[in-house]
Amino acid sequence: MVANGHLATGGGCYMCGHYTETSLGKKFLTKYFINQFQKEFLKYDFEQYPHICIYNAGSFLNENEIPTVVRRKIFRIIARNPYIKVVTIESRPEFITKEIIKEIEKNLKDKRVEIGVGLEMKNDFLREICVNKGFNFKRYKSCAKLISNSNLYLLTYILVKPLFLTTRESISQAIKTAKRAFALGSKIISLEPVSIQKGTLVEYFFNKNLYSLPWGWDIIEIMKKIHDLPLEIRIGGFEFFPIPKLFISNCLSCDKRLYKAISKYNATKDLKPLLSLHCYCKQQWKNQIVQEEQLVEKNFLKRVNKLLESN
Repeated sequence: MVANGHLATGGGCYMCGHYTETSLGKKFLTKYFINQFQKEFLKYDFEQYPHICIYNAGSFLNENEIPTVVRRKIFRIIARNPYIKVVTIESRPEFITKEIIKEIEKNLKDKRVEIGVGLEMKNDFLREICVNKGFNFKRYKSCAKLISNSNLYLLTYILVKPLFLTTRESISQAIKTAKRAFALGSKIISLEPVSIQKGTLVEYFFNKNLYSLPWGWDIIEIMKKIHDLPLEIRIGGFEFFPIPKLFISNCLSCDKRLYKAISKYNATKDLKPLLSLHCYCKQQWKNQIVQEEQLVEKNFLKRVNKLLESN
């Protein structure tokens, strides 16, 4: 959906390609938003697919992106469809208020509503340096409390392999973040491996051979540690818009099996296909981790400064 204001979820983020593909700064009439939504809405058979995700490459709850009158009209359209059981929207935490939650509960009282928040990492310092997210953990914690005290569901996005982190550091951060998000009431967690998007800092460093994409083995290692948490876990990274140039991969020999295993996990929550994945490239992945620990500057700030100064 077109946004008519600031880019929120991912706005300014080093890995996010929304900025180059949005209507930032442009103004649209209310009817434009409604017509666009209804045109897409009519394409789907919700009796067969009872879950609707409203993604506007930003914060659906930011009235500078989606005007309040538009948001409420969309909610009413969804509410009238008896086949829709689940509604997913996304927002930065600062737009999630008691008033907004009451509005959603009132308009979509018969639906399960998920609000996705891109926490990415629990560590404030790393999140700001690696992602440029623009909010702190305290802000996430506040919105988590608001959602947990309502009838809505908190969906937390966790980034896998952000810029400047080693593979081992990224895996560790993802595990810690998932456990902390669960402790604060997140009912759903989605692991989001970084992809290469046009015009981003990640693309720049990737082209300079100073950044490597996450492996499928990263995801498997994280899942081993968090799968027993009593919440729903999803694995993303394949359905971004704009479509990524490159995304999570192992090798040509096992990528198809990897993607099939991830797809099956998302549909069934059966972890066995992922855990049973075997390939010679797993040793390459292990070797990369060892090389990173030998070659990468241990002091994080020195590491970042060295990379920036050399470019």
